Amino acid sequence: MLAATSIGDPQGVVQPPEATAALVTGTPGTLIGWFVSPTWLVAHPDQEVAMTPDPVDVAAQKAHFGAGAMHDGSTALDDISAPTLVLHGELDQICRPDNAHILADRIRGAKLAMIPRGRHLLLADSAQARNAVIAFLNEREERDALNERDD
Repeated sequence: MLAATSIGDPQGVVQPPEATAALVTGTPGTLIGWFVSPTWLVAHPDQEVAMTPDPVDVAAQKAHFGAGAMHDGSTALDDISAPTLVLHGELDQICRPDNAHILADRIRGAKLAMIPRGRHLLLADSAQARNAVIAFLNEREERDALNERDD
């Protein structure tokens, strides 16, 4: 499963400048809205502190941004042979949704699940995202069972 990710900035769709600015400043109150929905945050108020450390570890943040900006996984996509679920939130602006389409188009047989109203931390934020993962794994298990019977 590839969730809320891209093939890297050189070949992917970069985040909007507003998202980059929010990440660079690292202001907890500003960051959280880019990651989860307001509804989730109201239901989990204690998680905001855990998800947005204050102060921000600038060295770790810089390393993370550098990895995303410099990484180019485009040449590896043709080599992926495992069943792959590409999971992405339609409202993700940290890693824009068009990146999911690029991945799904380039990985042979990949299944794309776009989650309405999903943001960057869609597995925490969305039951629909978690259910898509469970369904994908169950489909794989059923295919494997059928293949074993055919052998």
